[in-house]
Amino acid sequence: MSLNLDARQRAMLDEMHIPYWWPEPPVVGELLVRAPEQAPVQAPAHTQVQPSVQTPTLAPQRMSAPAAPPAAASQAPLARPTPAPGRVLAGAASTWRLLPAQALYASPAAPGGWLVVTEAIWPGDDPLAEDGGPAARLLDNMLRAMGLHKTPQVWVAGLARRGADEAAEPLAWAELLQARQPQRVLLMGRTAAREALGTDEPLGRLRGRVHDLHGVPAVVTYDAPYLLRAQADKARAWADLCLALG
Repeated sequence: MSLNLDARQRAMLDEMHIPYWWPEPPVVGELLVRAPEQAPVQAPAHTQVQPSVQTPTLAPQRMSAPAAPPAAASQAPLARPTPAPGRVLAGAASTWRLLPAQALYASPAAPGGWLVVTEAIWPGDDPLAEDGGPAARLLDNMLRAMGLHKTPQVWVAGLARRGADEAAEPLAWAELLQARQPQRVLLMGRTAAREALGTDEPLGRLRGRVHDLHGVPAVVTYDAPYLLRAQADKARAWADLCLALG
């Protein structure tokens, strides 16, 4: 029997006591709380159900595009790491000149021992000459306090700024180390540390640790002219010298 009945037909069935099923208009609020066993009875397959009130349909929600999985980033080619802000290219041209290494304390011209690198404070060939002024005397006192005046091989290499008519060139650190073959290197001052290690990091970050200078251990400390202006840092400089002594 078709259930597409109007009001008059339903009244006739009621008078004849013939049972029939008529779907009630669905209520969304009740469907949300109705237990599963109260679900409406399915109509037979041959029966066509056309309720007078249609169930409202919910509009489809717009879904945002899924984020790319983390694995997709790992599959991308890795970019070459860029140098840190404190680093400069190794072997870059320099506006400083590396002066020939001078032997201190009448030491023989033999390889080994120590190499001291600092900004040149001496006007002539002798880094510890009297005309070098207070800075040369302080440098001498620092090296003597380390006991280096008793070491046969002690070399000092100065850094001098190039003239305006001189072209910038890379400094020959590898050649200097190959020629003198020092066992330890003492880099005194920011200029020496920057040029030797190829870095723009502050001097305070370079102190307190041993660096590798072409395979030779190197320690960074303050230079003599600075210590003449900053007496309070002499204790820190002494700690650096003790680190260099090992």
